[in-house]
Amino acid sequence: MLLCYNILLSYYFNFSFSSLVFIPMDTKVGMTHLNSFIFNNKVLIPMLFVFFIGLIMSLFKINSITKNPENHPTIDADKREYQLYLLFIGFIIPLLEFIFEIYHIRPKSLLINNFIVGMIFLALFIISKNSTYIYNRIQNIYIVLFFFYYLLICYNIVFIPEDTVPNYAFIVAFFFSYIILKPIKVYWAFSGFILSFLIITYTFDLVPIKRTVILFNYAVIVFIINHIRHTATTKINNKFLFANEIVNKGNSLTIATNKNGELTFCSETITSILGYTPTEVLGLGFWELTEDPEFIGKDYLNNYIDNRLYVRKLKCKNGEYKFIQWIDKKFSKELIIGIGQDVTNEIRIRNQYEILIQTAVDLIFEADENGNLTFINDYAIKVLGYTKEEMLHQHFSFLIRKDYITNTMSFYQNILEIEENFTTLEFPLIKKDGSEIWISQNVFIRRDHFGAINGYSAIARDITLLKNIEEEKSKRQDKIKKYSKALKDIALLNHSNKGSFESLIKNILRIINKTVEINRSSYWEYDFDKIICKNLYNSDEKKFETGSIYYKSEYSSYFEKIENKLQVVGSDIRTNILNKQINQKYINKYNIFSVLDTPIFIDGELKGIISFETTQKVKNWDNEDINFAKSISDLIIIALASEMRLEVERKLAYKSELLLVINKNTNTFLLKKNSSDIFKGIINEIGKVTKAERISYFKKNATTKLFNQRYRWLYSLEGFDAPNPILQNISFSSIASTIQDLTPDKYYNISAEEIENQELRHFVIQLNIKSLLVLPVFVKNELDGFFVFDNINEVRKWSADEISILQLLIKNISTAIERNLNESIIEESEERFRLLANNIPGTVYLSNYDEKYTKIYLNDEIEKLTGYPKSDFLENKLHFIDLIVPEDIDRIKKENFIALKERKPFHAIYRITHKNDSIIWVEEFGDSIMKNGEIAFMEGIFIDITEKKNNETILKEKEIAEAANKAKSEFLANMSHEIRTPLNGIIGYTDLLMNSKLEAFQKQYMNTINQSANILMEVVNDILDFSKIESGKLELNVEKQPIADLVNQIKELINYQANSKNLEINYTINEDVPKYIWVDYIRLKQVLINLLTNAIKFTNNGKIELMISTLKKEKNLTLLRFSVRDTGIGIRKSNQKKIFHAFSQEDSSTTKKFGGTGLGLAISNQLLALMGSTLQIESQYNIGSTFYFDVLLKSTNKEKKTPLLKEHSPTIHEDNKIVLKNEQPKILIVEDNKINMLLTKTLLKQILPNSTIYESIDGEKAIIKAVEINPDIILMDIQMPLMNGYEATKEIRKLDLLKDTLVIALTAGTVVGEKEKCIEAGMDDYLSKPIVKQTLQDLLGKWLQI
Repeated sequence: MLLCYNILLSYYFNFSFSSLVFIPMDTKVGMTHLNSFIFNNKVLIPMLFVFFIGLIMSLFKINSITKNPENHPTIDADKREYQLYLLFIGFIIPLLEFIFEIYHIRPKSLLINNFIVGMIFLALFIISKNSTYIYNRIQNIYIVLFFFYYLLICYNIVFIPEDTVPNYAFIVAFFFSYIILKPIKVYWAFSGFILSFLIITYTFDLVPIKRTVILFNYAVIVFIINHIRHTATTKINNKFLFANEIVNKGNSLTIATNKNGELTFCSETITSILGYTPTEVLGLGFWELTEDPEFIGKDYLNNYIDNRLYVRKLKCKNGEYKFIQWIDKKFSKELIIGIGQDVTNEIRIRNQYEILIQTAVDLIFEADENGNLTFINDYAIKVLGYTKEEMLHQHFSFLIRKDYITNTMSFYQNILEIEENFTTLEFPLIKKDGSEIWISQNVFIRRDHFGAINGYSAIARDITLLKNIEEEKSKRQDKIKKYSKALKDIALLNHSNKGSFESLIKNILRIINKTVEINRSSYWEYDFDKIICKNLYNSDEKKFETGSIYYKSEYSSYFEKIENKLQVVGSDIRTNILNKQINQKYINKYNIFSVLDTPIFIDGELKGIISFETTQKVKNWDNEDINFAKSISDLIIIALASEMRLEVERKLAYKSELLLVINKNTNTFLLKKNSSDIFKGIINEIGKVTKAERISYFKKNATTKLFNQRYRWLYSLEGFDAPNPILQNISFSSIASTIQDLTPDKYYNISAEEIENQELRHFVIQLNIKSLLVLPVFVKNELDGFFVFDNINEVRKWSADEISILQLLIKNISTAIERNLNESIIEESEERFRLLANNIPGTVYLSNYDEKYTKIYLNDEIEKLTGYPKSDFLENKLHFIDLIVPEDIDRIKKENFIALKERKPFHAIYRITHKNDSIIWVEEFGDSIMKNGEIAFMEGIFIDITEKKNNETILKEKEIAEAANKAKSEFLANMSHEIRTPLNGIIGYTDLLMNSKLEAFQKQYMNTINQSANILMEVVNDILDFSKIESGKLELNVEKQPIADLVNQIKELINYQANSKNLEINYTINEDVPKYIWVDYIRLKQVLINLLTNAIKFTNNGKIELMISTLKKEKNLTLLRFSVRDTGIGIRKSNQKKIFHAFSQEDSSTTKKFGGTGLGLAISNQLLALMGSTLQIESQYNIGSTFYFDVLLKSTNKEKKTPLLKEHSPTIHEDNKIVLKNEQPKILIVEDNKINMLLTKTLLKQILPNSTIYESIDGEKAIIKAVEINPDIILMDIQMPLMNGYEATKEIRKLDLLKDTLVIALTAGTVVGEKEKCIEAGMDDYLSKPIVKQTLQDLLGKWLQI
């Protein structure tokens, strides 16, 4: 409007708001124009005035609605807004047109047109007031009218270009279109229309360009202004929507009232809270519907307090009532906003809480931050006895018992700020009357909005009764614990008691007095009509008493109660009725105040009473005391039962031991054939068990009918003594008819004083017998003798059980004697038949006449004939006919059938297959045994004629074999000597050269030669041994040898090889291995050396062990195990059998890598076969092997007798070595081979460089030379021409001059026993060729003090 008005002034009067400042006008001129204006428009001015008044009214109407939006529901706000737009436009358009007309602003008058437009708008305003249809659609109608009116403005701009008013109207209308056109999309479309219009006018030049540009610029400015308005409005609307969401969708009820109390606004939440709709409660309806008793109309504002918080009880639509908590806020002078919260549940809970607090049986109170009481419930007031006024504002600590104040308050004062409550605390409070109660209290902290403590709430429970019960329970638990410990101690005493029952009772009474805290306790024994005090312990005097007796006749009531298994419980015995039941004198004498007596029953029978008593003061017996007394009674019952059981067990044990002896004797002695063994064994065992002082057995002489003391056993000796001479040849008549009349089931058990027969009594006393037991022994219903058990120190009464067991034993003895007699008769008969049958040179048989001729009897020869045990034939596991070879069976059956048919004896020769698969020739002679005219059995004899059949060929083959073996043996002996002799030289000289100064390659060559020669030597030895074994010429030379020496000799030979390969080798002889064994130690050593050599050969690192252990011992025979274990290359499972075959090794690679002939294990196994053993192996490939064999040898641990020194033995010092008399010893070498002679001389010169060496080429010359030079040492070859080494040595030993000379044999032979032959011939030691320096040096070092 201002813009329009400014335009008018500018257009008609050349006036603007800016001109007021810059262009002042002449006042007189202005007044002249005004007078002219009024005079010329007499009609228009009134109309102008009328529309101006209307405009003012519409503005007031708009202002009223704007200032009081609460008077109009929100739902009609938009419609009212467009209704006001109709009113405003209806007045403003005509008003402006009147002004334009008066001042002739338009070049062409449009008053009529715009007046009609204004009237249309006013008419629609009036119609909308009365027509709901128009009112509901007023927004759309107004927008359409606005659009058509804007089209009219655009039309005027184009077709009335000289009129400038449409240009201003174009901009003003566009500016207001943002408010009018809704939603915003309509505005955007309208803005697009304006832009299109301006583009069209510019394009088609409908309007001057300058005007178009001006319109476009102002349109853009307006668009920008509206956009800014839109952005701000959007933000405001969002906030409004948020607030509206909170108001209408939240949990609060929001209302707005005017000064009369009428509701102008109500949030939609009223429906969920009270059930009404917002429309129903507008105006005064809210107060009428909710029946608010506090609403007083207009006077409501008189007492209004801003931000007041209060609660109203309002009626809901369903008739219920709810509590709404309100807070009011004065929004304007005439507008108050109230916000309400539904606190119905809280009010109800608070009411319930208040009722609960006041009716609770707990002490509930509150205190401020300083601990001063601000609230206390009725129960607390009642319990503590104070009035409410006396307690409020008092510090809580005034209630606490003084000794608990410090700890209790410090506990609460030290609480951390972050904690919300305290733990439960128990302490006593003092009531107003001075008494105390115990409470269990929980305290809760109250905090303000800033988290600071502003008070405390507490709830406490009266636990006085619980405390008292707890204290009583604690005392009771302590007592139970004490009683339990005492019972446990008594139970342990009972369990471990090794003394008497009386000592146990004393210990129990001591424990009772100490535990129950009484000064008298006692144990009484019940004896039908009385009770007897067996033990009473007085802890005051610390002594025991016994002997008191009380009779049933005097205290029948007490006895009746005890006998009925009832306890006598008297806490105050002097005032209790029980004092009439108990001896009054006893009570007064010992000043007894309290008594607790408990009966002791075993299997329903009263055995005694355990009594607790106190003196000087009364003791109130409680359940624990009574139960403790019962438990003591139970323990005494156990002790009594244990005592009785032990007695029974002792008797049972004794009886069991006797029965055990009988069983043992039945299984041991009674099965023996020798009667003496039976009697001695039984008497010895029975005597030990029964502890009889003396046991005798009197044997009846079958000829004289007199009795002799055969055996006499004494307990003091625990063995037998010589029979008493005076107890020989005794007749019954000289003793008594009582013994003579004994039968198998009778016995005589009596003491010496009780014997009526004077003669017998005198006889018994003379023998110093106090009592005796006589048990007869009957054999075949005849008295064979009798046992006498007599005691000489005290009288012994034998129990019935003892006597019955001994009678049973004697019956078994009688049975055993009878059995032995019967067996002797049967065995004698059988032996005669057996001797007859077994002495027949053949197998005697008796067979059934059936298809298989099953055997009924066979003599022992059947096993020799067939190889099968006799039992296999007799048990039909095997039939003799099945052993006949198939080629002969049909012929034999046919011949047998013909002979039996003709009732003739039959004779046949045939072959059978032995168990070892050999063929046996049998000659059979047989005949049939007839029974009732039929053949029932077959009898006959099988004779082995195999030897007879083979004799001729055997003799011939034997002669050929002996000749071949003899030739073979001679060849082997010659080969042994002839091959070993040159090898001796090769090995010896290579050894010498290897020890000389050689170049490295020369030493390598010599080493190769030496190794090759040694390998050749081993091959020769193995082949010779194998040949000897195969030819059967190898025999074992078994002698007694110390096993330790055997191992030491092996050490000497093996250690060097092991050390050269840096191998660890252990020799172990178990402690149970005997010291001496009978064995061919050379062959055993050969086997072990072979195994050890192989172990060294096939082991590159690790260790080797020889172990000798005992597997079994029988008398003087021992089964020994020799084992050699290594950590070498091992042997595959598939090759473990192959290695025992002659000339075989594991595989060809082994032969190439390690060498050897493959004879070693084969020879060892064959040597072991001669010893009755075999070589076994356990091996894992690449882990190691164990070779072992078990051999049964005669053995002993007794020292071998040391033979006297030979006459020729040299002088030996303490170290058993000969001290040479000359510093230049003379040595005689007897050797027919020049190479060996030179080798020996060279070695001696290196070992004994100062020696003088002499030579002889045969035995005869050696004797002459020895006499001539008297040598210190003679090295003697064995095989030489003219006279061999054995003969030469024997001759030398005959000479006194040379009898002590050291003679050492040098031999290339390997015949078993050769060393022994050398020693037997007089030589001192033996050296086998080839000779190497070290071996010779060791041998000389053994004998000489070098």
